[in-house]
Amino acid sequence: MSMQTIRVAVGSALIGLLGSAALFAQTPSPPDSTSSPSAASSPSQRDATKSPSAEATTTAGDQPSDASSPHQRQAAASSSKESMKTCLDRQAKATPQASKEEMTKACNDQMKAEKEHLSKAHPTPKDSDSSSTTPAPR
Repeated sequence: MSMQTIRVAVGSALIGLLGSAALFAQTPSPPDSTSSPSAASSPSQRDATKSPSAEATTTAGDQPSDASSPHQRQAAASSSKESMKTCLDRQAKATPQASKEEMTKACNDQMKAEKEHLSKAHPTPKDSDSSSTTPAPR
């Protein structure tokens, strides 16, 4: 690159910086607010958040499925129905001489074994004494 090209590039950069600085200086800053933060919300929003909302009632269940919403239970039930149907189809292909009762029993046993396997693979955490896990102060 020639010295002339470098001078043009540096000059263009300086002009660009000066132009952006002039534009920035002309932008007005927001006025200082002396009002309270509640002015940023409407009265109905303040009323809605002022009163404590009622929390969902707890159920006394120790199974992970007890914490599921109705939609989650429905989705799980439909997937288990699909799993059962798939299992019955496989059983029918593998053992065409078996009765429907035998195939249903085999599939129920298989699904029960899978469920037990999953519960062992992902055990539910038990409440522990918090004092034993709290680090000692220094």
